[in-house]
Amino acid sequence: MDEARQAILDNLNPVAGHETITLDEAICGRVAAMPVHAISNIPRHDLSAMDGFALAHNDLPLVDQFDVIGESAAGKPFPGSVTKGQAVRIFTGAILPEGTDTVVIQEDCDLCQAQMSIKKEAWPSMGHCVRKTGLDVAKQEVIVAAGTRLGPRHLALCLAASQTSLEVWAQPKITIYASGDELQHPGKDLPYGHIYDSTSLPLMTMARHWGCLASNGPIMRDNPADIAAKIKNASGSDLLITIGGASVGDHDHMHDVLLKLGYQPTFWKINMRPGKPLMFATHQTLPPILALPGNPVSALVCAMLFLRSAIDKIGGVEQPYQP
Repeated sequence: MDEARQAILDNLNPVAGHETITLDEAICGRVAAMPVHAISNIPRHDLSAMDGFALAHNDLPLVDQFDVIGESAAGKPFPGSVTKGQAVRIFTGAILPEGTDTVVIQEDCDLCQAQMSIKKEAWPSMGHCVRKTGLDVAKQEVIVAAGTRLGPRHLALCLAASQTSLEVWAQPKITIYASGDELQHPGKDLPYGHIYDSTSLPLMTMARHWGCLASNGPIMRDNPADIAAKIKNASGSDLLITIGGASVGDHDHMHDVLLKLGYQPTFWKINMRPGKPLMFATHQTLPPILALPGNPVSALVCAMLFLRSAIDKIGGVEQPYQP
């Protein structure tokens, strides 16, 4: 199984082309084409990590009582500067006023009107309860590596670092064909001996969730000419997925059709159940083909084990999915 997956990856390349997209929910599922750098520090300023009082650490051994000259709250920083013997009431997330470098938590202080004293046993160390500028992320630091499949956490990080757009790989296009004379599209009349195609739609949904532009083509009938024509019609795809017809029965034509079209099978059949009649083949001008078994369970298991990794590879992911 691992050898088959690696053989698929070795014979695929990322799709050509990048595009720049606005930083919104549309980036989720896309793949970063270039490293993303932080435009600003996170946090942008020295911030208080607790509610308390901001002061200069050097004042602690020299001052018994501090004059509280104002307050600093998140979004409402203290506008002035602090000098010797002064402190500013500060709240979590607020910017430290100029002239301060340490926060004493309010539980360690006594406040009487505008005079604040600190319990001697609770003297803080320099920089106590301060989140320094750039503590989480420094300006120009790489925050997303090229080849990363982007998700909500990357969106949050890029927004916090002042990014407004990202360069991403173009989304690969995948066409899915179910095959079999017995198949009918769901909702149509079902003649005796026929079944509904219950695999194509779940497979398309999975493929889209994994980051590609997937679409279902018409059902391939068990006819070599029909199979060949539909494969040629999918020439604009980056990867072609077929379901069924890849085994060795009298009505399984996929292998022979691919050979006649000039495909080079990388492998045919693997030592795995369910999923034995799996095939992967490449062509000089037509899209590579991953031929899945016809049994719905086998097809979807193979999709999870092989197709997801293939989509990552053609989508530009640096380290494709490994189950």
